Amino acid sequence: MGADKALLTTDGSTWIERVAQALVPVAGAGIVIVAASDQALPALGDAKVVLDEGRFEGPLVAISRGATHVPGAARACFVAATDLFRMRAEVARRIASLLQGGEAAVPRIDGRAQWLAAVYSVDALTKATSAVGAGERSMHAFASRLRVRYVDAPELLADPAVAAADPRLESLVDADTPADVR
Repeated sequence: MGADKALLTTDGSTWIERVAQALVPVAGAGIVIVAASDQALPALGDAKVVLDEGRFEGPLVAISRGATHVPGAARACFVAATDLFRMRAEVARRIASLLQGGEAAVPRIDGRAQWLAAVYSVDALTKATSAVGAGERSMHAFASRLRVRYVDAPELLADPAVAAADPRLESLVDADTPADVR
């Protein structure tokens, strides 16, 4: 994209603000944001911002760094990439409700797993931290060792709140190019 995605704006809000605001109804004050140490983010309410000293090490490392700041009472954590700027609380809530004792609930849209729009149990977060400590950097390799509950579009849309709020599941469409933003 040629710019810091967190600071791109849509409808007057930065993408990081939009994602954080969408997750407040699901996570309350338990939002943890992992940011590069030189990243100047806007004020994000009660969100805990964790500075990531090792920039561009990939999502697994960011998840691991954020995991150590997840509130102690939490049983799971919704992981959302910054470029999911269309995220809706109803979608996040539905995915979270489908974890059902597994280690991850991961949307799978058009056959593609959305690892960065997923819910991970605290046990999975602990495994992420261990994997990173052992040198693992691949999200796919890490996830292949989890008990994953894949959630397809029909199962998401079976929830009337999701069907009303996001019938095209745009919450799960990441923006990698300017064409993806339209």
